Amino acid sequence: MSKAILQECLSEAKNNTYAWELYFFKIDRRRSNQYESYKIRFRYSSYLSNYAQQLLDCMLSFYIDKIDGVEEYNGFNTKVSCDKLLINNDLIRDSWNSFETSIATSNDDRLNDKDRYNGYVLVGCPQENDANNNLKSVTFIKVANPLIKLETKKSLVFKNNDNNELDTITDDICRLYFNADSLVINDSLYNFNHSFEKLFNIEQTLHNVKDSAIQKIIATESISDNDCFANYLQQSNSRTFISMNEDRVKNIEDSTKRRYIGDMLGIEINTEDKFVVSSLDEATSLIKYLCYKIVKEADTNNILEASSLIKRN
Repeated sequence: MSKAILQECLSEAKNNTYAWELYFFKIDRRRSNQYESYKIRFRYSSYLSNYAQQLLDCMLSFYIDKIDGVEEYNGFNTKVSCDKLLINNDLIRDSWNSFETSIATSNDDRLNDKDRYNGYVLVGCPQENDANNNLKSVTFIKVANPLIKLETKKSLVFKNNDNNELDTITDDICRLYFNADSLVINDSLYNFNHSFEKLFNIEQTLHNVKDSAIQKIIATESISDNDCFANYLQQSNSRTFISMNEDRVKNIEDSTKRRYIGDMLGIEINTEDKFVVSSLDEATSLIKYLCYKIVKEADTNNILEASSLIKRN
């Protein structure tokens, strides 16, 4: 989904009738269902709809308008772009399903002021009687505790009461921000920072992706010393392996292409037509090739390296 379509979706949510619901959530990785959500009630429904309108305004003006474009998530995108990740992507699928289930089955118990909440979710759905059938549901995610404790060990907070006297404030207050860390439309998650990585426990998933990628490379039988090569790759950033390209993995299965790749990267090929990876630098060069972070320029035959291959949507 392009930046223009993001703008269109939020503008439609702003200019049409939507029903809004707010949920606080907690995360406990020790639980089988690691997310727990609470539906929040407002004294007047207009409070939430007014907040949603202001949030939409701010997201359009200060976030969507400011980004250069939408890019596929690869772990290294700059924050002048918006990361896009399908919710059924292996990196977040299980966590997203658990998160979504917690919202669908949320309870409306009284909030415990002593609890710490990890964030909140604002869900907007077009009204059924709306004539425009193309309107899409919009979900905003903010990773920040919405409850603020005014009374701390460092200070006391007072309010002026009806008798013009100062009185202590002992209740927590709720703060909702005019920004969001992530936005969900249809089957895609759009991220304006890396908060979603912690929310969906991507760090652990990335370790699994890395291990799987290493085994896939070794399975090509193109490396002379698999153990040494695997040890080198274990020192690589797990994010690098997100963009591993299947076509390039197939290239190193072919002995003829393997010799060409070895010559291009400066990696020795032995008499069995296998890579002799003898240093961390050589291992890094090969994994960069496989993850499409090294390309050969057709006009000059120069080897170009980039921290990421930008794919605009």
